Amino acid sequence: MLKALPYIFVCALVVSIGYVFSQGIADKVTEQPKRVFLLLQAVPIWLAGLSLFSSNIIVLRFIKRHLQKHFRVRLFEMEEMMPLCKLVLHNFCLTSILLAIYSVTFLFVDVPLTDAMLLSVISLLIVLLLLQPILEVHSVVSKRRSLTLARINESLKMETSPEMRVTETRRLVDDDTRLQFISDLLTVRTEVERAPSWPLTLPFTLKILVLILLPMLSWTGAGLMSQLIKVIL
Repeated sequence: MLKALPYIFVCALVVSIGYVFSQGIADKVTEQPKRVFLLLQAVPIWLAGLSLFSSNIIVLRFIKRHLQKHFRVRLFEMEEMMPLCKLVLHNFCLTSILLAIYSVTFLFVDVPLTDAMLLSVISLLIVLLLLQPILEVHSVVSKRRSLTLARINESLKMETSPEMRVTETRRLVDDDTRLQFISDLLTVRTEVERAPSWPLTLPFTLKILVLILLPMLSWTGAGLMSQLIKVIL
């Protein structure tokens, strides 16, 4: 993260300057030089946003590398991935609070359409980025479950094939060992098919939905309050 700070600062500076010039704000600075101090706040805002993106990308890269090389959790032990869910939940909570606080500015100034669109795009990217660790876990578990089912089906095919019979007239039910082995394979296949591939629980999912809706509700409430204040005044 420390190595990426210079790049983050440069990106924040470029984005801030580009935004100021694209919106025509720089032309008004010559008329009111004091506005320079207000414009400088755009740099730390973008610095904080890009730092959040960078930290989540670094965490995501670590999770992907760990899943591909060291992930050994069984299909029936998905509860061991709950710390990852807590990390995602905490990131969502922090991001939702920051985006909700931003809506306070709606009470005092008219938010341009460009700002609203930019904020919406950034919010969507943050949601997708924060959910990516869970999507990675689901992808890895789904692939391993498919491989497990393929091996089980291959074993069942071999055990039930005519070549496995001792004699041509001997039936499968006459071989207790093979019959028990096939029964165990069928049981395991059923359990694997029913095993969850998402490291999610219903309460966790509801919390994520609430946190996703929190900024939207705060923006809507701030917009309504802004209009109400204008009508009263």
